This record gives sequence, C-alpha cells and structure tokens, in this order.
Amino acid sequence: MGPAQIHVTLEGGRFESGAWHYLPGQPVSGTVEVRPLGNLKCNHLYVRLQWHTEGRGTRDEGRIGELDVFQGQLSAGLNTSYPFHMVLPQEPWSYAGHYVNIVWEVFVEIDVPWAVNARHSQPLVMAPEWRKPGSGAAADLFDVVLLSFAKDLPTMMRVLKVITTSGGEIAGSGVTPPVTLLQRVSRTAAEEAKRQLEKVGATVEVRPAGT
Repeated sequence: MGPAQIHVTLEGGRFESGAWHYLPGQPVSGTVEVRPLGNLKCNHLYVRLQWHTEGRGTRDEGRIGELDVFQGQLSAGLNTSYPFHMVLPQEPWSYAGHYVNIVWEVFVEIDVPWAVNARHSQPLVMAPEWRKPGSGAAADLFDVVLLSFAKDLPTMMRVLKVITTSGGEIAGSGVTPPVTLLQRVSRTAAEEAKRQLEKVGATVEVRPAGT
C-alpha cells in the first residue's frame, strides 16, 4: 500500500459498459480525492491526461496535459479534493486489438521526498460516436471502405490501429481492396476515419450502411 489513497471522479463524458467514454476534442473534468495514511510532505500533486500502448512491439506514449494541483503538507486521515479540467486531442483513438491496445487515462502522482510516490490510474475511452448494428435507422449509419492502399503501407497500418473497428474488418497487406474497415458507424466517425486515412495517402469512400 502506498503513502496515500487516491480516488478520481470523472465528469463530462458518458458512463457505459463499465467505462467513461469521451469524444475526440471533448473536455475531461473531474476531481481527485486524496487521503494520506500518515502526515505527508507533497512536493507536487500531478494530474496528467495521457495515453500509452500495450501489447507487442515498443511501448509508445503521449502526455496531453499536466496539472500541478497542490504543493505542501497533507495531514494523516484528512481527505482533500482537487478539481481538474483538460481537453482531449483528436487522436489517437482508444483501440483494443489482438496485438496492440491504445489506453487513455487520467494519471495521478504524488511526488513524495525520499519515499515511493503514490500513483493512481483512472482509465477512459476516447473515440467518436458509433452505433451497434440494429441500434439505429440504416439511413443514419455508414460504412468506411478502403479502395486503395497508401504507398507507405507501414504508416497506413499504424493509422488503422487507432481506428475503432466497431464490428468492421482491419485490412492487412494480404488483403486486396475494396475492403470494409468500419461498419454501421455514425457519419462523424466515418468522416474522421476517412480523413485520417486520406492524410497518409489511402483512398477511402464513405457509403450508406450495407450498400
């Protein structure tokens, strides 16, 4: 057990399937509650909005924001609360795959002199809105179809890893286009996926779902 108990309460998103969900570019607000187990000198109490990869290959990570919300003495058994507010970027989106995951989190660290720092991670999901098959009218849902690969295939594959498949299929180098990458997603999610892939040179088309 560390020198303090830490709890993070998130706001501003939606809680679904056991996780907090946010859209790209959406603010992430909340409160950090700290309960020291003893009198504790706090050099810094950091609240960070960040992401990292898990799985095969070299770990990649990015820190979007960092707040230093407190410096001073924390008293044993006394709960203190610190609000925070940061804004998510447009990418990378949360992703869970066979070989790699992209994990977003609010990470809290209490910098303690001459002792092990107290740390706490509160995961969240950052991705465009999408609808499960059968959850909306077909006219409101779209498929994203890859028509041709980018010349720089490794870069394109890295982009594909950060796109939420929502029941679609990730194309690999052994697949011949056209191939559906996303199925029955919102127009916002479809257009954002198209934008990301065209930025690296792929040819992509957004079609009404099922056409």
